[in-house]
Amino acid sequence: MAFKKEHKYTNSFSLCLAFAVGIGVIGLFSEAATTAYCYAMIELMILAYSLNIFTGLSGYINFGHIIFYGIGAYTAAVSASIIASPYVNPFIYVIAGGAFASLCALALGFPILRLRGDYFAIATLGVNEAVKVIIINTKSLGEGRGISIFGLVPAYDIKGLYIFLLTILFAVIITSYIIFKSKFGYGLRAIKADEDVAEVMGVNTTKYKILSYAIGAFFAGSAGGVLTLLYAYAFPEYFFIGRTVDMLIALVLGGFGTMLGPLIGSVIYYMVKDALLIRFPFYHQVIFGVVLIALVRSFPAGIVGLINRLLLKRGRGVRVE
Repeated sequence: MAFKKEHKYTNSFSLCLAFAVGIGVIGLFSEAATTAYCYAMIELMILAYSLNIFTGLSGYINFGHIIFYGIGAYTAAVSASIIASPYVNPFIYVIAGGAFASLCALALGFPILRLRGDYFAIATLGVNEAVKVIIINTKSLGEGRGISIFGLVPAYDIKGLYIFLLTILFAVIITSYIIFKSKFGYGLRAIKADEDVAEVMGVNTTKYKILSYAIGAFFAGSAGGVLTLLYAYAFPEYFFIGRTVDMLIALVLGGFGTMLGPLIGSVIYYMVKDALLIRFPFYHQVIFGVVLIALVRSFPAGIVGLINRLLLKRGRGVRVE
């Protein structure tokens, strides 16, 4: 029985890594337009996985996850402005962005993770707007204009930044897998099932929630750091809440709290959204919204849940995670 359980997780993990390798090769050895397309898709995957570590496993809906992406972007810009040398490896700024976003998550997590359900979701909306307003009104952060680091980082190189993003993608997939298999992951799923019962059974719910919140923030902040290097600029628009909606849709589509869900959901969502935007530039969001509602009503557990239902009907003794 223990062997079967291990085998299910190993298959999903291997599929995720194989896809990451495949898209990495395509992006690295294609022309710049294809690389840019793959870049945007990988960025959405990283954000979806980073949100899945907290929201997918614990069941806490977080509308404010984008603040860590924005904080990471601004931290990279501020770090580059302070060091002010184009000869420093810019990946240092990416790591700094992730680390500071994680610290901010720890500081925010203590007060707001005492809230539950709808109260927590509303609080994350408020925090997102508060952080954005603070940045817009802070002179040293460029106020509404943002911070330019043009000339302070190496010249624009989409292939080099693509490698940075691929590194973060592999790291978030491996981290997700380790959490899924660990006592920590089981504790988070126990919180999702019933937090009060989890506490009675000995799960340190506060510690688990804050840790998963901070780990997810690290990867979102790192992705934000790469974005700053891409444009050599940090804007207040990086805190746009629509990006959080993109992450949540990817999770709903693929399957909350699963290993494959963020990957499947991100790829399908990005490709369909991009195709609809080109063909129906004024109505693509309406069309996608209607399709999404139909999918969620028909398959509430997402595409991973649908695959498991089909496998169950065919009498296969395998489930994907």
